[in-house]
Amino acid sequence: MVDDDTFRQLLDTVDRFARERLIPAEQRVEDEDDIPEEIVQEMRDLGLFGLSIPEEFDGLGLTTLQESRLVEALCYASVAFRSLIGTNVGIGSQGIVMDGTEEQKAHYLPKLASGEMIASFALTEPDIGSDSGPGTVRNGPLLLESMPGAALRAFGLPFKGYKDGANAAALRNQVLDGLESGSGVAVANLHVFRQACMESHDCLDSV
Repeated sequence: MVDDDTFRQLLDTVDRFARERLIPAEQRVEDEDDIPEEIVQEMRDLGLFGLSIPEEFDGLGLTTLQESRLVEALCYASVAFRSLIGTNVGIGSQGIVMDGTEEQKAHYLPKLASGEMIASFALTEPDIGSDSGPGTVRNGPLLLESMPGAALRAFGLPFKGYKDGANAAALRNQVLDGLESGSGVAVANLHVFRQACMESHDCLDSV
């Protein structure tokens, strides 16, 4: 937890960052379908990837109320920017904070807090729905669902250009061909939605 004076300064900084830096970049993000790396680095420098991570692991260690107010200020700009940090701040770090071993905390939390590592959570069971609760046993293949940029980047697959342009069809095929081998898990419905993905990028937005 940061003290009130420090938090007010941080809140003012994030508010100005959203209005003066992020809003002017919204059209570029829309056009390029990606957040520019220089803006990602500025978000790292502001500590936005580590809002909820304890200070002992290089995060800001904000309270839930402080985090909510800061995210509210950030969301004055497009929610795309908040989505970039969302999993690091939420499920990507908090499962480790609450239930991780000391070794896991020491290894992962500083990287998540700095934004060196960007977390992603993906879990859906075909024809059943999602349940990541304790005690669940899974023996069958999984259908992955995630933000495509984070997931495809992690698998070393193209995450830009598959929506539009002369090479869109080739890039979509490359993504579909590489998804199963790249992820290391069976993608249950890959054969079902291949044709749909070739006709529309929408399904790739839920890979």
